[in-house]
Amino acid sequence: MWQCHKSESGTVTLTSLECRAFQAFLLSNYFITKALVNVRLFYERTGFMTKERIEKELSKVQTQLEALQAKQKDLEEQKRMAERAEKMDIIEKNKISSEKLQLLIKLSEDEILQLLAEKDKKKEMTGNEEKVIS
Repeated sequence: MWQCHKSESGTVTLTSLECRAFQAFLLSNYFITKALVNVRLFYERTGFMTKERIEKELSKVQTQLEALQAKQKDLEEQKRMAERAEKMDIIEKNKISSEKLQLLIKLSEDEILQLLAEKDKKKEMTGNEEKVIS
């Protein structure tokens, strides 16, 4: 059993066994501390990301993403405006009045409806032919 001996001056003296045990304790603490420092340095040098670094990187990426989405929205609007300008140029070059333009739109709608009706008739005829063949 270890015992501490206190001298009259108030200092504690240790036996040689106690000294060795204390030295071993100090050495183990030194090596543990050094190992922890080495681990931290390894993670920093190899790019290992701590939770804080990951959160910081995520925040940075989200900011970049928001900027890119805003840029995309702006470019899409510019594209729509350019398309409208092209259409207006064609109308002005061909001197198409608003009445003629409305008439063209109406004719286009009528042609589409006519084509759909013809398609339906063909389907019906094909269906009837299959029934007759069966």
